[in-house]
Amino acid sequence: MKAVLLLAGFCLLAQVAAAAGTPQPPPPRSRAEVEAVLAKAPKSPPQAAAKPLTILLLADKKDHGPAGNGMHDYPVWQENWAKLLGGSPGVKVLTAQHWPAEEQFKAADVIAAFCYLKWDTQRIEQVRNYLATGKGLVVIHSATWTKPTPSAEVASVLGVGGFQRYRHGPLTLRIEKPDHPICVGLPQEFSLHDEPYWPPTPDPVAPGYTVLATSMEKPAPDADTMQPQPMFWTCEPEKGRVFGCVPGHYTFTFDDAYFRILLLRGIAWAGGTNPHRFDPLVLGTGKMLRISAGRGKVIEMPDTSDETRGLDLSRLKLELLYETDFTGPLKFVKEADLFTDGKRARLPEDVDWVLEGKASALIENKRLVLKNDASHLVFWNTREFPADLLIEFGVSPADPNNGLNLVFFAAKGRDGGSIFDLSQPMRDGEFKTYHSGALNCYHVSYWAIDPQGKERGTAHIRKNHGFHLVSMGRDFIAGQGPGPHCIRILKLSNKITVETNGKIEVRFEDDGKTYGPVWKEGRVALRQMQHTGHSSYTHFKVWAVKPAQQ
Repeated sequence: MKAVLLLAGFCLLAQVAAAAGTPQPPPPRSRAEVEAVLAKAPKSPPQAAAKPLTILLLADKKDHGPAGNGMHDYPVWQENWAKLLGGSPGVKVLTAQHWPAEEQFKAADVIAAFCYLKWDTQRIEQVRNYLATGKGLVVIHSATWTKPTPSAEVASVLGVGGFQRYRHGPLTLRIEKPDHPICVGLPQEFSLHDEPYWPPTPDPVAPGYTVLATSMEKPAPDADTMQPQPMFWTCEPEKGRVFGCVPGHYTFTFDDAYFRILLLRGIAWAGGTNPHRFDPLVLGTGKMLRISAGRGKVIEMPDTSDETRGLDLSRLKLELLYETDFTGPLKFVKEADLFTDGKRARLPEDVDWVLEGKASALIENKRLVLKNDASHLVFWNTREFPADLLIEFGVSPADPNNGLNLVFFAAKGRDGGSIFDLSQPMRDGEFKTYHSGALNCYHVSYWAIDPQGKERGTAHIRKNHGFHLVSMGRDFIAGQGPGPHCIRILKLSNKITVETNGKIEVRFEDDGKTYGPVWKEGRVALRQMQHTGHSSYTHFKVWAVKPAQQ
């Protein structure tokens, strides 16, 4: 089972509904009650959550009222859920408009769409064939209101092929299958504010049709009694899986924690992976991080950290390439000593390190101490390390409440040569020399407090040349004392994961296109910004990394 198709489309009488205005979002559920639900889910091994899954998000123009009213806002959904799902291990997100191309059906493990869909015989057959390959389908909100008319053919694929009635307002969801993996842990009843559709028309006929949650609605306008109507369901046509979801009219519904639990689990279940693999996105890595970028600009990115776990190295083969505990003599040279008459004249031979910037390096009490004497500093290891590697070191800032430290890795000249080639200009510790100068590299800022003592709160991965901020997570060092703190950076193919003190701090999957190709082999360096003052390091190790089966 490989794929999911999230389909959502069109609601009748949209302008009438828009005229009523958009209600205020209901109060958010407390973190404690949501954590209690998530705690009841069975635990799965970390590698199960990283099974490769490609999600194609399909959207269209907003079709329900003016911009900003929060109803049927397909572009906003596509952008937000691309960020939400894209930060999950093993997940790749693609996007498309209107309807997937044939090659996109083939490429995607998960096809996610939130837009009006015009059904015809060809499209029904295309989706039927898609499911026959063992892929999955999730329909959200108005895709269940089949256009142009209710359709038994669509019902045989989606489980439901249309409805007759709708309303806007509060609804009480009742969980009918509490033991189903999609529903486990949720309260038997809870409320949403959205737009239910009912009754299913024609009657559901798809194989394995199972109602997961219902809402009590009047079967007819003049009815005296109410009947349970399906709001969430599953079915298993062909070899595939389908998850149906009626709510989703308002943008704020997608931020409701219980709704998000159902939808994320439905996506995972229909995709044939562990139904609870996306549970961390509900409260953890699903959060967005914001930082000030100066001049009034604010950058918002998904939180890629995960304080519940660290690196999983169980399926990797490690070969130690370099190790020092800084107990022996420190063999290094200053960058300026490699120059004669302003030109680089010598290579850093017979030394382990090169110190750049007005700074000093020495061994004290069996630790490396790097001091920012009058500027930023960079301390390069002279070895060139392979593309796939694990870096580990222990660091203790002299003042844990003031400073900013980084690591450069996969560093080469922009011409593809060594960073120590004689053609390379002098590097004096000035930051732009490294991120927008003659080098290509990645860097991670794993601990960041500004000169005024304010915690930034975030850890960043940037790709250079160009200082491109590509991923953010949480800083797990700030406020945690002087250390030593253990930092590990795993780069495996195009994936980078940074661990701090046993927690995943920030991670990034390089698509090799947005900011140039994936950087591969290169040098590694420790960096301290000037206001760090000085830091001590207990050890420094680098391993070559390969999958264990190779």
